[in-house]
Amino acid sequence: MASDMARNDGTRPEPPANTSPKLECLRRSRRHQCSELYSEILQLRASGMTPRQIAPRMGMSVRTVERWLAAGGEPEHRRPPTRSVLDSFQDYLELRWQEGQRNGSQLWTEIKRRGFEGSKATVYRWTAARNERSSTAPSNSRWRPPSRRNCPWLLSEDPTSLDEPPGGSCTICTKPRRSLQWRAN
Repeated sequence: MASDMARNDGTRPEPPANTSPKLECLRRSRRHQCSELYSEILQLRASGMTPRQIAPRMGMSVRTVERWLAAGGEPEHRRPPTRSVLDSFQDYLELRWQEGQRNGSQLWTEIKRRGFEGSKATVYRWTAARNERSSTAPSNSRWRPPSRRNCPWLLSEDPTSLDEPPGGSCTICTKPRRSLQWRAN
């Protein structure tokens, strides 16, 4: 049980590749707090205190203090890897992805014929995640024209100080009616 709670070799398990930066920051913060608690528990234990005396000072239960001391560190809560209904079709989906098929509905139809019993939504989630990982994925960021409020500011700024909109370099043009447009070079 102690080996499940903490890794004695001092290494941390690798986080999943698709976690968000905010979640990763939160996890790091929590691990840091637990490490500080554990080091304080060790100091109190080294000074001769029992787990029963340490627990109220730390705001923890006696059993938690005993577990942390027995494990040699704060617990590592890791979810066991789960199997996906797509696992048996992963190779086929990757092959079709490499061939250029990006349509989730088409991929679902193809694997359905091969015995897939899951939903379209499962395949759509896979294609969305695969799109994010793919370096060849088309950019979904659409450039929006400036608002009426930003137009005077844009016209008064030095053109070299402005950021370029997505899709290449652009210039600001004014038409005779003084409407603002971005035109690609």
